[in-house]
Amino acid sequence: MAFHPFKHFRKYQKVYLAIVTILTMIIFVFQFGAGDPFTRVQQWIGMSVHHGDKVVELYGKTIYTEDLDKLRWQRQAASEFLQFGTRAGPLAKSLEEIRKQAERDKNNEKENFGPVQTALRTLDEAFNPMMMRFSTPERLHQQILNGLERIQFQFNDPAVQNNESQLRALDTIATVLAFDAWNSNPNKPAQEYYFGGTPKTADLLDFLVWKHEADKLGIVLNQADVCREINHAWGNGDFLKTEGKFESNEWVGNFLGGNTKIHKSLTSADLLKALTDEYRVAMAKKILLGSDSGVRGYRNAYDGIHFSPAAATPDEFYKYFQDQRTTVAVSMLPIEVKSFVEKVQAKPSEADLRNLYARYKDEEPSPTRRAPGFKEPRRIKVQYFSFRTEGPFARKLAAKATELLPVFRVTAPAAPLAAGGGLAWGANLATLALATDPEPAIRALYDDYRREQAGRALKHDKDDGNTITSLSRFGQGFDPLDRHAAQAQPPAATVGTLLGHAGTGGTPLAAPITWMATNELYERATVTLFASTVLAGSSSSPFTAATLVTRYLYAAQPLEAVRDQMLERFQTNLARRMMESNIRNVRKEIEKLLASHSDEKLNEFLKKAVEENGLENVRSMSKLQTRQEMLDAPDPALKELRAAYEQSQEDPFNRFAFFNQQTPRPDFVSAMFHTFELSQLEKQMKEEIANSKQFLTRSGEEGWVFWRSEDRKAKVREFNDIKAEVRDAWYFEQARKLARDEARRIHEELKKQSLSPSDAVKFLREQKHGQVFELSNVAHLVARVNFLQGHKFTAADFRPYEVPKQDIAHPPADLVDQLLKLKEPGESLVIADQPVRHYYVAVLMEKPQIPERREFYEVYSSRGQDNIIWNQMMAARQRKYVDKMLEQMRAEATKNLENGEYVYLSDNVRNRADSFGDSE
Repeated sequence: MAFHPFKHFRKYQKVYLAIVTILTMIIFVFQFGAGDPFTRVQQWIGMSVHHGDKVVELYGKTIYTEDLDKLRWQRQAASEFLQFGTRAGPLAKSLEEIRKQAERDKNNEKENFGPVQTALRTLDEAFNPMMMRFSTPERLHQQILNGLERIQFQFNDPAVQNNESQLRALDTIATVLAFDAWNSNPNKPAQEYYFGGTPKTADLLDFLVWKHEADKLGIVLNQADVCREINHAWGNGDFLKTEGKFESNEWVGNFLGGNTKIHKSLTSADLLKALTDEYRVAMAKKILLGSDSGVRGYRNAYDGIHFSPAAATPDEFYKYFQDQRTTVAVSMLPIEVKSFVEKVQAKPSEADLRNLYARYKDEEPSPTRRAPGFKEPRRIKVQYFSFRTEGPFARKLAAKATELLPVFRVTAPAAPLAAGGGLAWGANLATLALATDPEPAIRALYDDYRREQAGRALKHDKDDGNTITSLSRFGQGFDPLDRHAAQAQPPAATVGTLLGHAGTGGTPLAAPITWMATNELYERATVTLFASTVLAGSSSSPFTAATLVTRYLYAAQPLEAVRDQMLERFQTNLARRMMESNIRNVRKEIEKLLASHSDEKLNEFLKKAVEENGLENVRSMSKLQTRQEMLDAPDPALKELRAAYEQSQEDPFNRFAFFNQQTPRPDFVSAMFHTFELSQLEKQMKEEIANSKQFLTRSGEEGWVFWRSEDRKAKVREFNDIKAEVRDAWYFEQARKLARDEARRIHEELKKQSLSPSDAVKFLREQKHGQVFELSNVAHLVARVNFLQGHKFTAADFRPYEVPKQDIAHPPADLVDQLLKLKEPGESLVIADQPVRHYYVAVLMEKPQIPERREFYEVYSSRGQDNIIWNQMMAARQRKYVDKMLEQMRAEATKNLENGEYVYLSDNVRNRADSFGDSE
């Protein structure tokens, strides 16, 4: 009988359906992830499916946006892992062990602790809290580089080179400074990875080029090699075992378990592959360029010899200085893109708008970026108040508490001061916080007073006409009213008398005079003079007296004579402590009210607290603002808080700055948007206040407390809700082309007519596009003004040129480079601002002005003292060398190049790259 498939299926349909169901479940489970079995099978048989737009062809293979997204994800994972170990523990643990060992070597008087101790002092000096408070970001970065340079030079010491433990210790300290130098660099590209490079499309393509070069060089690393490199980056410890499974390491597990920035499906195998690729590329760069990038780049020696190219000659430095100091003056015609929107003839389709929305729906708008952003940005509303630590209110509290001291003779600890309790209530409770008698505190203050007097006796003031400097005297102060000090003098006088008798034959008369004194005060007052005199006579040589310690007499007032002053000091200190306690409890009450989300109750409490708790300057923003709005047009209510914050050097987000000095204090706007979460150290110390922050002014006389009364998180908006905004963004992009064409038309007309500078400016004004403005003294480095006659230049006298904000709000990063291309008066060019909202036609007004040779001679002669310009030149030479090398490598990799830059195969790639900061 013939076989009938349908009859067979109907007979066994349950079996067939069960098999199909099971296969469907298997496919559903295993289809997720970039490395799922089905994708791999497709790759094995040559059926790989690509998603996204074509980018370029590298080495004959097409690169898609999906490939770059995966690479971006891997590079971020490797970068985060290295930083995780640097910040979270391994490198800090290595440094702590070095400190302990150096202390043990010092106590055991070992000779080999010296270089390590010197390096540790260099590290501490680089992060001196006072220097960090008063240094600009540029100066702080240079300060760290100088410390790293000093440690690098220590490696040249033969004694160090022959001591493995010292080498390892110095290498770890240098690694700490290298990371901090990278982290503190104010010119570091946004989102730069630990190994160098950024998420920009061009940087990712360059990484693929470098991977190819690593393959050509035959660089192969196994797991053990990678683990050794990571251990070196974390301070030469044994954190990652070279044997065993990579995923079983605790640091790998901690990173994968607590990481929220990377894709959640990241596995240990993915991480190991990403790290392997990073180190292979880093080694290829070291071989071909002579230096590394990212954090590893700072571990190179700073003598200029270990760079490629090597150190520059004086003539090369002179040419570089000329380039940096050559100034130009230009007139510029702004052409606003917005004015061309109405001239756009094309109409967007629904698909065009939806594609544009999909591309930028997760991006927040920014005035510094070309690409639009449709995500609703975060908005906050800030409230704050100030208080005076020793103001009238605090002094009233202290005075009342002091008056009530005789009434409260208790030893029980004080109850906390409740916010809103009022003056009398605060004074009563503060009394309980004091001891039953303020006398011990007053006597302690009196001891401080006596030490102050001793300090004054050892110093004198030097007035040079401009400033008064307090200088230390040679010797030791001595208070004749101090019984303990006086009792120590007779034995010294006796020894001096005997030595004087033996050395000079003199008669020892000093000691009996002090012993026969019947008045104790007289004895104390004269003993130091006789002791010094007799000791001076212990030798017949006059040089002995000159080298002996000279003692200075001073007399501190007795306690009863200065009791009123000590009581005033006592009340001042008490006022400060009570006010601090008072404000702490006010903050606790604010914490509760913020949790209740009741603005009415919070405002009512603050109104009462002005009188009951001594609050001042209670302010609140009138409306919520985004970060950019706060930068461009901040709420007027923030004026006083901003002024206080910028004048203060205290970091409200890092109360323990002495222990954690590597995190720079955020600027004011960043501080308002900063996380208010408690740090790990604050949690360990049982800190309870998390939703408000406090800082003191530089003088310490005024404190400020601020918090966010409202905080609306950023959110993605639906297409239909912002369709009009998306349409405006589409039209604006089309208007850019029209504005650019108009700018180029004007530029070409100027070239044809070859006008003089004055006629060219007249022509610009006739175009009726905007107000022509002039930029003068434009150079890479401009000198300070108001030099005194005869002033000698140093590198510190120059700073980078800044464009006036009223002329160009967001200038392009290479504005000076572009303007310096103009050589003859009347020449013109077209440039765009950073967000490409304006095009500018620039006309050169006069020949570029070359600096005087005197400037260079003086800067060069001071290069050893301040080498900022020299370091900038060496960095520029290195960048030029890298650019030329990379340009050659790109040419070997692809034909999609124009002037050494990638030309993308799809316009969508350009827009996609914009979201990561690529320029036009």
